[in-house]
Amino acid sequence: MKTFYSARHLAHGDRLELLSGKLVAAFEVPQRAEIVSAAIEEIKLGPVLPPQPHSLATAQRIHHPRYLEFLSQAWGEWAVAGHT
Repeated sequence: MKTFYSARHLAHGDRLELLSGKLVAAFEVPQRAEIVSAAIEEIKLGPVLPPQPHSLATAQRIHHPRYLEFLSQAWGEWAVAGHT
């Protein structure tokens, strides 16, 4: 199995996330990426590789247009609602 990891994962340290329409304490914490990466390397599950950049065209081949539209607008709407 290939695993993609970057030190940029350590920047994913939000306090809250949205779950079933409610803000809850975040499940994703920077330490989780380190723990998972170390476990994968320890049991030799497969190579741990750096992520590669992909174009919007790649995302458009994989995801529904409405989902991509949602992603392009979500942060702006969240900020306007005062949640930043």
